[in-house]
Amino acid sequence: VKGEAGPIPIFRPVLRESVEPVGLTPDRHIHFPWYDHPVDGCMTSSKDNVELAKKKVVQLCSVRQWAGVSKVMELLGGVFNKTLHSLDQTIPTTAPRQKAPSNSPFAEGGIVVIEADTGLGKVELAEHIITHCSIQFQMLPLFGTMGPRPGEVSRMAVELLRSTVGIFRHLNPSIPSDDMAALTQIVPPAMSNTIPILGGLLAGHPQGNHAGPVPLSTTESFETSVKVVIALLSILKKQTPVLVVLQFEHGTSLFTKTTSEDQKVFWKLTSDLTALVQKEKNIAGLVLCREADRENRAVELALKSNSLLRLAGLGEESTLEYMSNYLGIPETGVPAELRHFVSQVTLGNPLYIRETLDQLMQDQHLLVNPGVSSSVAPGALDRIEIAAWNHTQMVGGTVCLLESLDPIEAASLKMSTCFEGPFTLPDLAASSCSQWGGATHFDLLRLYRATQKLIKMKIIDAVDAPASALRPSMATQEGLYGSTQHFQMTNVLVRTVGAAMVLEAQRKSVKRNALIDRVLKQDLPDRMMTLAAKKSVQHIPWYYERALRRML
Repeated sequence: VKGEAGPIPIFRPVLRESVEPVGLTPDRHIHFPWYDHPVDGCMTSSKDNVELAKKKVVQLCSVRQWAGVSKVMELLGGVFNKTLHSLDQTIPTTAPRQKAPSNSPFAEGGIVVIEADTGLGKVELAEHIITHCSIQFQMLPLFGTMGPRPGEVSRMAVELLRSTVGIFRHLNPSIPSDDMAALTQIVPPAMSNTIPILGGLLAGHPQGNHAGPVPLSTTESFETSVKVVIALLSILKKQTPVLVVLQFEHGTSLFTKTTSEDQKVFWKLTSDLTALVQKEKNIAGLVLCREADRENRAVELALKSNSLLRLAGLGEESTLEYMSNYLGIPETGVPAELRHFVSQVTLGNPLYIRETLDQLMQDQHLLVNPGVSSSVAPGALDRIEIAAWNHTQMVGGTVCLLESLDPIEAASLKMSTCFEGPFTLPDLAASSCSQWGGATHFDLLRLYRATQKLIKMKIIDAVDAPASALRPSMATQEGLYGSTQHFQMTNVLVRTVGAAMVLEAQRKSVKRNALIDRVLKQDLPDRMMTLAAKKSVQHIPWYYERALRRML
């Protein structure tokens, strides 16, 4: 950098060490991995991540009509108890206080899979499940998490090892406080040759301190650590029930292929855990992911036991209750226009709700009187430019989603934002591959494929045709070739962010071309049918008629 005259030293980046070890701490608390790797932007600037995370769990899980917490409490038994998440709550070493329901995966071993997009509450639900199991069932947690960044496989191995050592140390205080010394003491003698590899992982060297002629790869070191953890779990299950928590967080990665190899490692570990759970009865598993692999052994077991949770956004009533909990005011103190605005923009995503409310309060559009009510400045919600909130997960994640699309899909999405109501495939084709401009049917098929992918990604929706589009003149044509499919963009967030990427001149051009195409197709079918009728009548030229008469 800067040539030979003023070189700047470049350092090799290393993983950031957590302040406390992941898992059970010496003071009998649980240090969750998402305290060190938060998804919520407000946690990066918070002075106390632990207090903030526990507050978020109580605020979200206290929503009575939320289907996610209702399903979780069916598996745990009882109702949500917010006192479990107090800062002074510790993990006991005595006998379990309660027993899990007989049909629950936490009773005699099983797998719970929670799949959801970022911010929908799977982390809050997971924290409540782990805390409840640790305090009420004496089921101690073991963590292994990874994300989209390089080197996350090594992080997962380190978390598995350290949280396993934390459980041993929780049950036996005489275990050394140094992780390497503890592993040397608790690892079975048959696996003592793995100690140098484990020491290298804990020291931040993914290949381990392997003294052989050929250095180990990161994958081989990871597999070695997994074998050691499984062996230690076989020892632990004789002393206490264990809950193994595995998480893969995608974040806002633009391209899925960047995480494909890590996902294979994650789901392979999940399959190995499932095999252990099915063999042992004192071990349960909790898997957190964005989209579960339906062919994976753990997911199949969760489907069979009805313990697969697919989280969706909060409903309008649940959104109001969550806003009330987050702002600390009664539900009656939330203005109706604020409730409607937040419900439309955030799509019921709890993380987006928090970011929207924080941004409104920061810009002084929303004033809150704690414990009493809140007020919105007149006309403030109509002047807000949501696309300018690019520092939030809500807008930043949406921008990453749009940028990850292929060019024809991105063009289709941007053109879709120009239409307020339903539109058709020819409306989009009028600006990109119009039949009047010499485009082929293959171009139209490519555009159709792009719209189908947008529907699959829930960016646009297939809707019924509006009443104005049902013209009698098209009845014959629709009977021959099928009905025209209509689409509409109902996602307010994607519409707002996508519209900010389109210039006003481009927006007018798309609308103008679509209107011209519609007008042409209103008049041309009848004219083409009249022309076809004329061509169907047999015509004999006059000179052939005269020749025929002479012959007769």
